[in-house]
Amino acid sequence: MPRLPIKQRVSPSQETGGPDERAHLKAIYRQFMHVNRQLKQVLTDWQGQMSGERWVPNTHQDKGYDSRLLNRLRSLHGELQGVLMQDAELAATYMPHFQHALEMIDRGMLEQYMFRDMDSYHTLLLRAHRELSQRAGIEYGEEA
Repeated sequence: MPRLPIKQRVSPSQETGGPDERAHLKAIYRQFMHVNRQLKQVLTDWQGQMSGERWVPNTHQDKGYDSRLLNRLRSLHGELQGVLMQDAELAATYMPHFQHALEMIDRGMLEQYMFRDMDSYHTLLLRAHRELSQRAGIEYGEEA
């Protein structure tokens, strides 16, 4: 699948959509942030885990641990899909790429989970967050 092209950021004066669309996007943003927080925790847990009182890198030797995280990712993928499907542009832009990344993860290509130099699940999540916040008129990272 070709990489998702990087969209040009627009200034607030160039943004389109009226107050109803903006309100709709803000509602989607709130739902997105709920799923986003959970996905970020799964991504953090993928990188490491607590051992006693110490954080240790995940060596991926514990297949049960990794399997539980991947099952959690699949569950959250369904929730993310439900959120993004509320906006045709977001759904058309991101869902094929999220689905492709998840399919590659399921085939054992675990680099599709985290790597920043490809359309990994993590990179797509960051890009969808930025685009949705911009379209909703919310400063990136600000809670709605």
